[in-house]
This record gives sequence, C-alpha cells and structure tokens, in this order.
Amino acid sequence: MSENMKPIRGWLYLDVSDVKKHLLLIEDIYGMCANCKHLGISYIKEKKCPNCNTEFKYLTSSLKKDAEIAQIAGRIKRENLSLVLIDKNDYDRAGAKDSIHDLFKQK
Repeated sequence: MSENMKPIRGWLYLDVSDVKKHLLLIEDIYGMCANCKHLGISYIKEKKCPNCNTEFKYLTSSLKKDAEIAQIAGRIKRENLSLVLIDKNDYDRAGAKDSIHDLFKQK
C-alpha cells in the first residue's frame, strides 16, 4: 500500500442484508457479531465469528469522535485487514428504511 493513501469517506451502494450478515460492531478493539450477537470478538485477530463462523467483511463503531474512527482505519491499514469500515449512522439509516419498507409489504 502506498504511503500516500489516506482515509477518504465515500459512498458505495451495498446490500444492507449482506452487510448485516458480515458486520462486526466494535467499540475499540473488541466487538459483537451483528449476525449472531456473539460478544468479545477482536477485529484484529478474528476473521470469522467464533460462534456462527460468519466471515467479517464490514466493520462499524458507535464511537463518535473522528479521531477514534481514524485510529480504527489506521489499524485496518497497518494490519492489512480486508475489512471495509462503514459509517454507523449510514448503516442504521439504511436498516431503518428497510424495516419501514417491510412493514408496508403486502403478503
């Protein structure tokens, strides 16, 4: 990876159900599998959930400060992890829209 690479936020269109299935919700280093709710998972050490064996592709955090999120992005780069760091607010909004849409589906 080039030394000129810096974290830049961008928008991707992702399947919210796929993101949820492969998401690790973290608070610093440790977090929870969004698929099965298993706790205490290190995103640096674990590529899969030890409980449900789901492969982690995405990572998000409810940390609010940009500096804390930048530290996570830096760890992902330093450790050469194949995780996409997504914005928690974007994820929550996308999930809420899907939930509302499902309420009004005709069966």
